[in-house]
Amino acid sequence: MALLPLPQGVLLVLRDEDRTRIEDRSKQEMRDWLSAKALKLKLELSRVQTVYNSTLTINLIPNELLVEILRCALDPYDCVWAATTMGVCRHWQDTIAAAPYLWSSLSLSHRNTQFVELCIVRSQDAPLSISLRVDDAFVGRGEGNELSWVLDLITLHRSRLADVNIRLDSRRTPEIRPALDRLAHLLQSSLPRLTAISLARTTDGIVPDGLLKLDPLCHPAMRRVELAGIEFGRHGLQISQLTTLVLRNIDKGYLVLGVVTSVASLLDILEACVQLRYFTYEKWQNIQRKPVDPSRIVSLPEMRRFHVLGYLADIGRIMPHISLPRQAALLLDVSRYNLANPSPLGAILPRRSTHSAALDEVDVVKVHHHNHELHVVAFSRCTYDGEVALRLAYPYTTSYGDDIILLYNILRGLEHLFPSSLQVLIFDTDVERITLEDWSLVLRTFPGLKGLNVHDISRTPKQFLFAIASALEPKPTGVPCCHLQKLRLTYAPQKVKRSLKMLRALQIALQKRAEAGYRLPNLRLEFKQQADDGHTVNDALQSSAKFLRLQRGFETSTGSVTIIWED
Repeated sequence: MALLPLPQGVLLVLRDEDRTRIEDRSKQEMRDWLSAKALKLKLELSRVQTVYNSTLTINLIPNELLVEILRCALDPYDCVWAATTMGVCRHWQDTIAAAPYLWSSLSLSHRNTQFVELCIVRSQDAPLSISLRVDDAFVGRGEGNELSWVLDLITLHRSRLADVNIRLDSRRTPEIRPALDRLAHLLQSSLPRLTAISLARTTDGIVPDGLLKLDPLCHPAMRRVELAGIEFGRHGLQISQLTTLVLRNIDKGYLVLGVVTSVASLLDILEACVQLRYFTYEKWQNIQRKPVDPSRIVSLPEMRRFHVLGYLADIGRIMPHISLPRQAALLLDVSRYNLANPSPLGAILPRRSTHSAALDEVDVVKVHHHNHELHVVAFSRCTYDGEVALRLAYPYTTSYGDDIILLYNILRGLEHLFPSSLQVLIFDTDVERITLEDWSLVLRTFPGLKGLNVHDISRTPKQFLFAIASALEPKPTGVPCCHLQKLRLTYAPQKVKRSLKMLRALQIALQKRAEAGYRLPNLRLEFKQQADDGHTVNDALQSSAKFLRLQRGFETSTGSVTIIWED
């Protein structure tokens, strides 16, 4: 008997007929037979897996629906995923290979001519979407820069271009200047299927010669334009069918908009784009203060979201000339705010603004902090797609007290911006510094309030409940906010004794309202966790007999009381 190349125990795992067949064979014969056997089993497993995959729900849906799901789930500017996804199963391979729209999005930043050509062939006549980032690494690859190769490709298929996304990051100006001039000429030529263009540059000195001009005759299908740091002439964007216009990151010291640097010039652009639905203008600085006819109003009846970021004074010069529909969302972000200005709300959106009528329908206002900014957000039931009706954002420095000054100024300006019929007011900020006078002003300004939500985020000793309680107490002239239905207070107690005193003041105020015939239907108290010498204040407060008595007092003076303790 020949010497077995494998231990007897290993051969025992084989079936009897297979073990008998190879046990007297040489090592090489055994390996050949086992290799053939393994290949046969793999082929059988592949066939079984194919049949199994065909029973999955995802493979029982129509191919058109599967293709649409893949389009929504994967990178819109790169077809590489398509080649990878084809490896899932044979059904997916056949479906993806036969779907032109899955091969029509090309990322040209990494050169792979064979794959790009394959994508173009498989995309057939589908509209092409291309993305390209021109940085120093891209320019430096190969014997020459690769931008010329990309432009050859784009020129060859220019009639199919539907979406162009180009980012210019390279500082190697002399090497790419001819290609950039060629790119500018190409983008301004006849592109009948082009619906969207996005151009951005992050470095100086690489703008193509001349100013960019998009002509409605050359771009009849154009709907969306996004430009960052790209110069264009006074009449370079007057495309009436545009629905989206985005101009951003234009604060780097080079000339922005060519000769378009005044409010009047901006109004000219907006006036020409009568179908605009979404407009964004970010980082506008150094605007020329040329006079504008006070009676000039640009109506944008299709607008759904109007967003401007810039100096407070510049935004204040724009808004009186803009007329938006009531359903539009208005987002105004101040890039720099001088605390010496006591009227941040009135300056950014004067009461004479044409959008003031829409603000009369606001029923919820929220004031809150976000990344060293103080936001004022207003909600209305008439806006599109659940958008906010208004969002104002004001930056402040980390210097002690700056945020408090800004908050004071905003509180005193609420009455000039929002209607007295406001129903819900939310504060998610450092309310510890808000005085009794300020709370009283707020309650007088909005007598129809039905909900007041106060969330204190400060870390200072808590006293704010004294001010709120006093402001809510009945006055000789009447009961403040007599329609109030829900009061929600959230804070982190720091001292048990002080918290009990504040809660007692609140309970007394609510009891007086109840005795006057204005019982609060719903009170909600939420206590956040605060460490105190190894023991939490919440634990001590919750177990206090005085707090239990206060809780019973709240239950008798309100319709219902809910108390939440943070774990």
